[in-house]
Amino acid sequence: MKKVRVILAGGFLGAGKTTSVIQLANLLSLKGIKAGIITNDQGNELVDGRLIKLNGIPGTEVKGGCFCCHFNDFIREINSLIKEYDPDVLIAEPVGSCTDLVSTVFLPLQKYYPDNFILGPLSVITDGRLLYQAMSSSNFPFSEEILYLYWKQIEECNILLINKTDILKEEEKLWLLKELNNKYPGTTIIPISALNGVGIEEWIGHLLEGDMDLKPLKVIDYKKYGLAESMLGWYNSCVNIKGKILFDPNDLVEDILEDIIYSIKKSGGNIAHMKTITETGCGIIKAGIVGIEQKINFTKIAYDLTRDISFIINARVEMSPEILKDIINLKIEECCRRKDLEVIYGYEECFKPSFPSPTYKGVS
Repeated sequence: MKKVRVILAGGFLGAGKTTSVIQLANLLSLKGIKAGIITNDQGNELVDGRLIKLNGIPGTEVKGGCFCCHFNDFIREINSLIKEYDPDVLIAEPVGSCTDLVSTVFLPLQKYYPDNFILGPLSVITDGRLLYQAMSSSNFPFSEEILYLYWKQIEECNILLINKTDILKEEEKLWLLKELNNKYPGTTIIPISALNGVGIEEWIGHLLEGDMDLKPLKVIDYKKYGLAESMLGWYNSCVNIKGKILFDPNDLVEDILEDIIYSIKKSGGNIAHMKTITETGCGIIKAGIVGIEQKINFTKIAYDLTRDISFIINARVEMSPEILKDIINLKIEECCRRKDLEVIYGYEECFKPSFPSPTYKGVS
């Protein structure tokens, strides 16, 4: 029976995990290694899953909760991908607010499915700018509880990827490498730019080497971990927007996001990650923002005017989900009203993640 290599690529919200794993899957494919991707989120109607499909990569999703708390769903989706695509490698991207993955995902896989899988090293992807703030104690934008969760994610990994090095200052990158090597001497640290594909080849070299050296967290305070997750408001929705005449979808998306960001900031919230994918008759628009003070990052834009778009937005913000919902709905409606556009609401949800309750924990 063929064993499939399972790779977990975790990390905090907005680190660029999905862009990284798409680059990883594409490069593996060029090497003749078939890869599938399993994305994961607390909710539904997700940008990441749609993005995997648009890139033509075999993929599936575990929705409504993290891998660790929905382990049986995780196994079901793994088996579904294996049956349909016969991959050599499965890349699993857990929820950005999740940690303790070795104990709750890898050890159960090792114990209950020893003949099915080879476990690759646990990778954690970080936004280099946020990591620099955390390491240098300079204005980390989130609460103490979220900082605790952030460090726990890094503590258990085998490979730490410093992403977005294309927008880090050279002296910041060198300082980070020095400090991280001192703090985590047994961890492989790789600077990457997922957007440009830099460092992905080196990452692959470590991922395909033998079995994983399991490093379960020695200590984790689940009360503090759960509190950190509960401080984040989750919002997902899909709306259709229609115009009587042609309109510029790029301008519309930018206006909506700028208005939402301004209102969140005014309300005292902080954006962990807000991302959108907009499908039009003239291309895909992909945009996102990490951190309330950062600029909107457009990685794909439409090339012409349109009369109709489908707009998916996923927001993870340190604020009440109900307030977040009100802000987003109001700003979408106001922007569309100014442009004489009709908003047709589809799926919508807002919530705080439930307390983490893994299916398996401390398996030996």
